Amino acid sequence: MNKREIVELIELDIKKRWEYLKRYYEVTSKFYDTREVVVSIEEIRESIKKFKEKPYPRVRKEVELKEWSFIFDRNNDGLRNEFYSFNYDESSWERIIIPHSYRHIPENPVRFGKFAGMLYGEPNPEHANPVQGNIWKSEYYTWYKKRISMEKVDEDKLVYLNFGSINLLSDVWVNESPVMIDHLGLFPFKIEITEEIASTKNKEVVIAVKVSNIVTNTPFFFYNGFQYSYCNPPYTGSISNKDWWDEAWSGIADDATLLILNRNHIEDAFICTDDIATGGAYLKCKVKLRNNTWTRFNGKIKIEVSKWLPEESGILQLIDEGVFCLPMNENEIELYFKMENPELWTIERTNMYLAHIILQNEKGKAIDDMYETFGVRTITMKGSHFYLNNKKIVPRGTHNAISYLRESEICPSDESIVKDILLHKKIGATCSRWPSDIKMHYKKIAQYCDQLGYMLVWTGFFEVWMVHPELELYAVRDAKAMIRSLRNCPSIIMWEMGDEPLMLVHNFRRMKWYEHIYNLVKDEDRSRPIVPAGCFCLELVERILNHKERNLSNKEKRKKVLEDFPMYNLELAVWDYHYCPEVPPIVPCYTIVNKVRDTLGGQRPTVFTEFGFDGMPEPTNELINAYDGKFRWATDAMWGFDRKTADINYFGRELSKEDWKEVQACQAIVLSNIIGYLRESPDEFAAFYFMTMFDIWTFFWGLVGINGNTKLAYFVVKNNLQPLYITGLHGNTILKRDNTIDITISNFEHSISNAILRVTIKNHNNNVIKEKEFTNVAISGNVSVSEISQVDIGGLVKGLYSVEYFLFDERRDEIAKMIELFFVD
Repeated sequence: MNKREIVELIELDIKKRWEYLKRYYEVTSKFYDTREVVVSIEEIRESIKKFKEKPYPRVRKEVELKEWSFIFDRNNDGLRNEFYSFNYDESSWERIIIPHSYRHIPENPVRFGKFAGMLYGEPNPEHANPVQGNIWKSEYYTWYKKRISMEKVDEDKLVYLNFGSINLLSDVWVNESPVMIDHLGLFPFKIEITEEIASTKNKEVVIAVKVSNIVTNTPFFFYNGFQYSYCNPPYTGSISNKDWWDEAWSGIADDATLLILNRNHIEDAFICTDDIATGGAYLKCKVKLRNNTWTRFNGKIKIEVSKWLPEESGILQLIDEGVFCLPMNENEIELYFKMENPELWTIERTNMYLAHIILQNEKGKAIDDMYETFGVRTITMKGSHFYLNNKKIVPRGTHNAISYLRESEICPSDESIVKDILLHKKIGATCSRWPSDIKMHYKKIAQYCDQLGYMLVWTGFFEVWMVHPELELYAVRDAKAMIRSLRNCPSIIMWEMGDEPLMLVHNFRRMKWYEHIYNLVKDEDRSRPIVPAGCFCLELVERILNHKERNLSNKEKRKKVLEDFPMYNLELAVWDYHYCPEVPPIVPCYTIVNKVRDTLGGQRPTVFTEFGFDGMPEPTNELINAYDGKFRWATDAMWGFDRKTADINYFGRELSKEDWKEVQACQAIVLSNIIGYLRESPDEFAAFYFMTMFDIWTFFWGLVGINGNTKLAYFVVKNNLQPLYITGLHGNTILKRDNTIDITISNFEHSISNAILRVTIKNHNNNVIKEKEFTNVAISGNVSVSEISQVDIGGLVKGLYSVEYFLFDERRDEIAKMIELFFVD
């Protein structure tokens, strides 16, 4: 079929653009039968009710520290008053259950200097880039305290205090002894407290945790995610005032436990699938032992494997192997085993197994144990594609900037997490970059995705723009902690270590960061692909495009650039490119997609992501109440552009709340076009993630508003994410009378034969002008695109038309549909 020049929505004149948008909302909302609510409270509750937790160990002693006393230290005098001490009476404090968090925005922050970087602060009229702005900073303090009764610990035992996540700075005391000082960061850490426990009197152990958070308009500079504060006047610049609900959450945001272990014990266990072959799967269990004695340890590791999800079973397989560990040392043992005909983990069938890992001494006595759940599944890269369990897949979904209205940004509710997952599954998404932007370490997200069947590119190590001056140092500790905490989750298919860190600044440091973080991740997990950072390939694309030898082909340029920048060919590295259609200068979306397609050429699996567009939510009373009684259409902390300018760029004038339908139509069209372009190049783009599921206050790129109601784009994108995707216009908005509608079908699943395609063209009055049916339609599968046929539009007069496509199988059951609009010029 001949490829015509595309005229996108943005290329229409303003009058036609508005006519197109009005009509698009009208016909598309009816075609897809849109509704506000797609996930019910009952569905959410039923899903939560079915979640399972792995068993408690049988040998080691694990004490959950759930209930604590809590106080907000308003005057920061907790240290002076010795809140951590035995004698300080905390009986008047609030009783809470962790995970727990607290939000506070101190008044009168200090000016901490100037920020020079992307998208931030007050525009500097003397420099177009970088932007410069004031850094506003304050801090607040909270305390947690716990008293427990504990028997004396035997001399052959050790005691560890574990925290799953504390945000953001923490000091810890045990029996008045400081055991952690100024711990920065929200990733798991543990402290040996054997000696401190030994000093206990009357069996009482007192644990105190001082937690503080840095409240600022540049949280990423302080090793935090997008917990923005001071983003409203008087702290914002006069040119583009922002509208934001300030966020600053601190707390013990995950579990806390006491572990009482033998001095020879299991530190960690990781079970992964090396290969899946006919009749069986080959697995590896990496067990790290620690010997905290002065003598060599000899013993045995036993692994009992049983079915866990959806049904449980008795022991199906027993693996054992002799092991040793030198004195005051660690040893990592790899145990290989084959499972006969295992039930694989997929998003359709969330089969999981339970491994009971037991450490025995020389006499055969069990001295330590732990349970780990795992799924039998592989994720690999071959050529330009990803493969799950040896099946070619296209991971697709959201860059999910997780944030729920007035909920904690470090430990959100189960209800909100599950609703988010179900919204993704119902839209046809299979995978998301999650929990990007906000930065949290909340392993429930991955555990729930394990059990509900949704894949993740885990982006919890979120670093963006101007990062902490000692980021590389903290990463050595925290990347390991994050990955070890989560790597047994089969839902996680890739690691992504940051999002645009040091973009456009500190070039040498940025490029070395990619290698540094890649190596840290690879040391802990070689079973998954690695995205060293979001927008990893921005420089690669530009280096190829701007190569000094202009006469070379893109393939030849790429070869030369990769010779100079070998990091882009690292074994597990995924190519990743970001595109924001609303960032000036505004250009047709196909120009960017084509640029990335042609320069990178699908040489490696390439991810196209972070594309999104504003969608104004319907101004219902419910929504306005959620926004404190005011309808808001304003610049926000995540999108640092003047709203008026952004409106004029796309719509030709400032918008009001009466324009919500047209704005939602525009969002749907932009996302639909980009996804369509990506699907038309299946060998150049391996995965894609648009942005995002929920609005974040006045960041309106969500397909769902802050009150949970869907927008038009939810239903349009849902259609675009299905295995079968039909298009005849390919993003075009104008056809001439001698043009044809050239129909192609993208298919992610199995091939189809004897299908039936019906094409109907309607005018502005919804009258059928032309209808044609094609029989015996053959559609190639396994992630491919088929050219189907053409529809002649001769005889159509000037005007705006809709074209509907319905695809049926040979039994005439509907298997796909699509609607598009076009002008006849």
